[in-house]
Amino acid sequence: MTFRFTGRAVAWIARTSSTLGNARVYIDGTSVGVYGLGGSTVWRRVVVTRDVSPGTHTMRIVVLGTSGRPRIEVDGFIVMQ
Repeated sequence: MTFRFTGRAVAWIARTSSTLGNARVYIDGTSVGVYGLGGSTVWRRVVVTRDVSPGTHTMRIVVLGTSGRPRIEVDGFIVMQ
């Protein structure tokens, strides 16, 4: 998934669950880490936050196809102007 935003910070919001896997997150083409959505069920959890220089940016979330848990979820994003 690709999310284009204008601001100075961004957060990815998603559910965690034992049925969900991992994803790599990129900001403006640079990997900022691998994030796991596995574990106990928590609704609307802040998965990752990043400060960026003010302006237009792109966050890309790439599903890693975790064995037995091949999917993730995206509930939304928060952008700080």
